[in-house]
Amino acid sequence: MALSPVAPTADNDWVMGDLARVATALGVLPTAEGKYDVSEILYAMLDIMGVETRCAPCQACLARINSATKSDFMSISQIGEVRASSLVAAQPFEVSSCSVYSIEEVLDAVPDIGLVLRERIVRYFCPEIYEE
Repeated sequence: MALSPVAPTADNDWVMGDLARVATALGVLPTAEGKYDVSEILYAMLDIMGVETRCAPCQACLARINSATKSDFMSISQIGEVRASSLVAAQPFEVSSCSVYSIEEVLDAVPDIGLVLRERIVRYFCPEIYEE
């Protein structure tokens, strides 16, 4: 579940001041609209505490998929030249939250990539995120 960015209002100015101080201390920057992504603050806190999150593996997975070439995609069963070209044209993929589902969901937006192929792509490039 992704948390929405928040911005100060008259009712929560005191909370936002504290949130901004925490975010600044953690090195989390506000968006262009001056909002803080609460999930980024939480991930930064977990990193400092040494708690391993699934964010790092998912980000690494996404980086591998974003750097994949047409021939890399064509190495996957049922992905030919047309589908591989569509996947390369859609790069870079961006997700709103760190999860296997989010990565598969952005792949599903590529024409002619359905549920089976999106999972196959993620399993091919990132088998470690399915291991528990």
